[in-house]
Amino acid sequence: MAPYLRLVLLLTLASCSLTKLALRSQAPLFEKGGDTLKHEKDWHWFREATPGNIQFMETILSQDGENHVLRRTLVKAYAGYAYGVFETLMIPELIEGSDEKPQMQRALGLYHRAMAHGKKYFAHKEVNFDVQDEAVFVESLRDNVDEEDLVSLAFFAQAWAAVINLQKQDMVLVSQLPRVKLVFDHVCGLKPDIENGLCPLFYAQYEASRPRMLGGNPELARELFQKFIQKSPAHILARVSYLQFSVIPRLDEDEFVKVGRELDAAIALAKTEPGNENLNLLNAIGQERWLLLKKYQKKIF
Repeated sequence: MAPYLRLVLLLTLASCSLTKLALRSQAPLFEKGGDTLKHEKDWHWFREATPGNIQFMETILSQDGENHVLRRTLVKAYAGYAYGVFETLMIPELIEGSDEKPQMQRALGLYHRAMAHGKKYFAHKEVNFDVQDEAVFVESLRDNVDEEDLVSLAFFAQAWAAVINLQKQDMVLVSQLPRVKLVFDHVCGLKPDIENGLCPLFYAQYEASRPRMLGGNPELARELFQKFIQKSPAHILARVSYLQFSVIPRLDEDEFVKVGRELDAAIALAKTEPGNENLNLLNAIGQERWLLLKKYQKKIF
């Protein structure tokens, strides 16, 4: 090879290496910076601003497919946005029983993206979510998942659970639910307070969403919701989730009205007294959902 061609090749390789090094040095900033979203009080701003940030991360990842920190950050980003925005916007579709459910389909689309990134990320950690042997699956989680992976693993499991819950007519999907619970059992056993109530709210919804013939326990779900609300009275989203997944399915309008008064009081208090800023975004999601549930109260009952 001619000397000048050799030099051009070396400079090109060096440039690519430096670019990847620079990208990887920035990935932890995206991961840590995502925590600041917890402090966001404006649901509408979260809805409008987040997609651009996600697309920017995707663009960077396209230049460095082995950027594992960025990939696990995208698991949380897609699952969190699907839950916070499209699962909120689909509430009227569910109440009205619409044949077309575009908001639900958008939620499912983002949950599938979260799962795709999660499977790629955890594959490099030698975790296979399709393995059928539960003991082998649990062992792979125990041996290969580090503490720094727990948040992305929790959001992967949340996305997986949501895909199943939104398509309960698909019994193949429903059959995967026990493995989702194994993932939550692993994460919540190590860090029960992860992501401000993700664990207790999952277990409450897990009991509420399954039919009795598949092991669901609505009474236990109600107890779990109420226990967490009592422990975390400032958690507005927890009260709204209790309405969505426990009160409304029972068609208990008296309880709906009672919890609604509590919600209005909690929302008013949150506007005047600063609380746990890590609950800001969750509570903003809760407030938006409560506005929709109030709007459709007559249709519900």
